[in-house]
Amino acid sequence: MRPASAIAYAAPPCAVTEPPSHVVVPPPPYEASPGHGTFYFGSDDFWTILPDNGVWETQHDKATYDRRKIVWFSKDYWWLSQQQMDLRVDARKLDGGIESVHVSWTTNGFIPDHQTSFMLNDIEFPSTGCWEISGRWHAHELKFVVWVTP
Repeated sequence: MRPASAIAYAAPPCAVTEPPSHVVVPPPPYEASPGHGTFYFGSDDFWTILPDNGVWETQHDKATYDRRKIVWFSKDYWWLSQQQMDLRVDARKLDGGIESVHVSWTTNGFIPDHQTSFMLNDIEFPSTGCWEISGRWHAHELKFVVWVTP
């Protein structure tokens, strides 16, 4: 059942990253599933959470479209280590233009109930559309495509 606040979107006009046929299940003590309408993407070494429909809603409160709270996990990351500064996140527009974005701000989070931690950042897109996001942390890399919408 869909949450009351969820907005239904038509299929994105680009090939967004969809849930894989082989479900990524992080190692314990991480949650086995990220929740309704989302899926883990990556491997048990480095993963993030993506929406099933491939649509990233943004807030348009400046000249950019701001996607808040991109969560990155690794079984090798611990929030007190300050290694989140080693996370590099970049994006490039796939549907016209040569726009690209580099994310320079990263922080961390901790879930006391599970004794797990994660890296956290946001990204400001100059325009909506089809974007490829790449995240790199140490020797691990993820690339995925999302449809950015206001």
